[in-house]
Amino acid sequence: MRKTKGFTLVELLVVISIIALLLAMLLPSLNKARGVAQRVICANNLKTMALGDKIYSQESDDYHVPIYDGSTDDNWIWFQNPLFIKIIGMKGRFNREAAKGYQALTLPKEYKCPTDKRTVANGGLLVEGTDISGTSYGMNSVGLRAGKNADWVENRTGKGTAQALKTTQVENPSNKFFFMDSEWTYVDYWGARYTEFWDIVGDRRSSTQWDVPAYRHREGANVVFYDGHMKYLPKQQIFKVNNDDGEAEYWTNMQTWMPIWGRWYLYPPYY
Repeated sequence: MRKTKGFTLVELLVVISIIALLLAMLLPSLNKARGVAQRVICANNLKTMALGDKIYSQESDDYHVPIYDGSTDDNWIWFQNPLFIKIIGMKGRFNREAAKGYQALTLPKEYKCPTDKRTVANGGLLVEGTDISGTSYGMNSVGLRAGKNADWVENRTGKGTAQALKTTQVENPSNKFFFMDSEWTYVDYWGARYTEFWDIVGDRRSSTQWDVPAYRHREGANVVFYDGHMKYLPKQQIFKVNNDDGEAEYWTNMQTWMPIWGRWYLYPPYY
């Protein structure tokens, strides 16, 4: 009986080596494609929010959605605003983490960036008592702080006030940051200095990392501008670092961070 000749060990090793080499060549491309797809999903979330804000302003006397609304006993943050939630189809105010008993100040899973992998378990979300805070997107808080020379938290007061700008107030809206990938519900220019925050802590919400943009997408972020358009920007364009002159760095970055030039605070009446 004639025996069928099989593969030799050397031939099998050669084939396995070729397959391994092909996989090594393809994996970076596959990872890149996956990253692009995730960035597109994230961008679509922000585009929906931008469109929702436009509709909101049409129904709210030309005001953008307030970053903070103290006009009710609930004291809504922007993503808790009932009208805004209704417009963009957000299914709930809060997303509840797996751990029972925690009230999470996080966006519902439908509005979570797919590259945002933070959880309580992996230490990516900040736990304070029974509260968890950390969202995929934040609103630019520059120009929306309540009161001159006043602390942001202490001025979340005054029932009947909502901290928002009219669409006609924003100067050069196509060049001013509105929403972007974030570690928390707000972002500020100082937290965007990646050499002090993102490059050290990464995608992690901590007690020392407030108002920080999240450069999750290839060291950059999706950004919505006040005119409603969305653009991907590398971190070096979101914050321009100048280690030689702090004042020059400040004013350079305010070109895109300050909605109304020269006005850091939102003076009353707010809304």
